[in-house]
Amino acid sequence: MEDLYSTANSDGGRSYPKFRLIGEPSKLAEFSNAFALLGQPITSSSDTEFARFVKAMNAASWVTQGHEHYPNTPDGKCPYCQQPLPSDIEEKIASCFDEQYQADLASLNQLLSVYTEEMNANIAVLDNNLQMDLYSKIDTEAYKTKVELLKRIVEGNIKKISEKIKEPSSVVTLDGIQTIRNEINVLIAEFNNLIEANNAIIADRPTKQKACTDEVWELIAFTLASEVSDYNARNVALSGEITRFEGEITTAKDASDKLADDITELSRHTVSTQPTIKGVNNTLRDAGFQGFTLHEKDGHPNVYEVRRQNGDIAENLSEGELNFIAFLYFYHLVRGSLDDSGVRKDRIVVIDDPVSSMDSGSLFIISALVRDMIQVCRHYIHPEDGSVGGEFIRQIFVLTHNTYFFKEISYNQVRYYDSVSFFLISKTNNISAVIECTRPAQNETAERENYTPVQNSYAALWSEFREVSTVIPTLSVIRRILEYYCIQLCGYDGNELRDTVLKENLPRLVDNPEDEKADRSRYHLADSMLAYLSTQSLGYNDGMHFVEIAGDAQQCKDVFKLLFECLGQDQHYRKMMDEERCCT
Repeated sequence: MEDLYSTANSDGGRSYPKFRLIGEPSKLAEFSNAFALLGQPITSSSDTEFARFVKAMNAASWVTQGHEHYPNTPDGKCPYCQQPLPSDIEEKIASCFDEQYQADLASLNQLLSVYTEEMNANIAVLDNNLQMDLYSKIDTEAYKTKVELLKRIVEGNIKKISEKIKEPSSVVTLDGIQTIRNEINVLIAEFNNLIEANNAIIADRPTKQKACTDEVWELIAFTLASEVSDYNARNVALSGEITRFEGEITTAKDASDKLADDITELSRHTVSTQPTIKGVNNTLRDAGFQGFTLHEKDGHPNVYEVRRQNGDIAENLSEGELNFIAFLYFYHLVRGSLDDSGVRKDRIVVIDDPVSSMDSGSLFIISALVRDMIQVCRHYIHPEDGSVGGEFIRQIFVLTHNTYFFKEISYNQVRYYDSVSFFLISKTNNISAVIECTRPAQNETAERENYTPVQNSYAALWSEFREVSTVIPTLSVIRRILEYYCIQLCGYDGNELRDTVLKENLPRLVDNPEDEKADRSRYHLADSMLAYLSTQSLGYNDGMHFVEIAGDAQQCKDVFKLLFECLGQDQHYRKMMDEERCCT
């Protein structure tokens, strides 16, 4: 089947010529007498005096060969002994060999000619077989070996016939070629069987391709018969079990539906708005809204109303108050159920700019509540007991124009690239575009990372510091960072700062400070960075000392980092340099 498939489906498949067989040479059948002469001595029966002499010397072959080589002797002398030859030498030599002798030699010469012709013709056929376009699946090595053996046998037999002609009195036996010829023909028959099979497939390829497919499926069916039988038996059994389970499922579903109806009916008598009213009122009190509170409406269970402190219905609330109450209602709605069934379903929450017309206190409280919902979403927290593992808020979207609100709710979220995304929405020519705020990661833990599109000026200085690569801009950024952080935020005095860094931390800046030849380049660079801060009271500074001592931008950055380490502020340095882990 493999051979059938490869031939019937091969794009390069084609027909090949068959090998020619070799048979018994027909002309040699006429030389049976000549073959018999090979096995017996050929002698002359002449009875002349010279003939008897040659026969007695057993020199008939020698005389014949000599006469053939020297038929015309110069000056009538013997070519061997140079003696004068008798005038009747030709007649005497001829008298040594009778007519039978001559006939036998003639028969042997004819045998040699025909044998050589016939055998060479057979060998030529065998050689020509190898010159054809050979079928690739035929191995001809054994064939070549046997043809070479036949050639050696034929060459040997030709040599033996030639020797017999030279020495008619000798006896020779030819080596048989029948066996090797039959073996060669057997190989040729095998080759031709393969070629015929291939040619038959090529001649009727569509039929053979279908036959190949049928045979493959028959083999698969035969091989997998037991597996198919087992499968059918198991399938029948499983079908029965499925039918039984479907009946049980239907029964269980009916029971579940009845229980759900019972739960809904009971929930109508147990669901209360009091926990929500209490939660909203506590939040209003914490936010400073003291002029009104929420109460359950008399005669209308589970309905809210807003009352003043004197019990009147609150009217003319400000836009900020209305928005604040609406958000609190939304917050508790997200945490509760949407109907009286008491069943809370998973949900996607969308919050769109909830801090319009609110003061900073209200904005802070709403930001805290939004952060609470973000935490619930990130960790799937159960709202009742705070345990992790529920699926309460599956996804949350927050949109805002307020940068302060954005900073409050995005605090510490930029690093959660696996679950948090930042987007910037811009409008050009009245067409809005949503831009994802991601960039190649600054570390090797991930390929991408978030970045926040909102930065304060101090964070922007650090972003510039990370990107700058030349000396003068680097020193300019360093000077502004040190002024803002050390002078304005930390409250250092310029001279006090110099003493803390240069005197108390001298070993950090100079290796072996007692050595007069010690390298003080880091010390001088730190001194120059702090010189600006200590000269602010003088009211001027040209900044030229920065350029004079700076080696390269990276050296300035290394000393800048060392200043924070000397001040014990290396944690702040790491935070600002790894911005994806800070809230700026």
